[in-house]
Amino acid sequence: MKKILLLLCLLGALTFMPARVMAHCQIPCGIFHDGLIFETLEQNIETLQKADHELSDSSLSNNQSVRWILNKEAQSDQIAQTMLTYFLQQRIKLDDPKRAEKLDLISKIVMQCTKVKQTTDAKEVFTLGDEIQQLKGLSGVVLAK
Repeated sequence: MKKILLLLCLLGALTFMPARVMAHCQIPCGIFHDGLIFETLEQNIETLQKADHELSDSSLSNNQSVRWILNKEAQSDQIAQTMLTYFLQQRIKLDDPKRAEKLDLISKIVMQCTKVKQTTDAKEVFTLGDEIQQLKGLSGVVLAK
């Protein structure tokens, strides 16, 4: 009886399965603007630099301090999210000859985002910006300044 019930369940499951299963990519599929992404990342870095500068001002009110800290957290999170959802999920392919270097650098960038949140030391933001520039170089993106 158990075998018949199992067979019926299996047959029912196969009946309702789609005929074809297709892999998909992130949407928007195939639309990549690396230059724009790196410009946004550079703007995030500038905002982090300004946040550190503002937070070093001793006359800043508690309200303003909280706003700058929250902004700094958001900018760091946005950079980390871009690394994960844009670069890891879409741009770094299995056959990329620079894949290992890019993965290592993205790991460093995501870790550096955490360090940036924990301090107002300008060197941490500088290190993050430098790592992003290294990734830009590995990606072959040239932006006019």
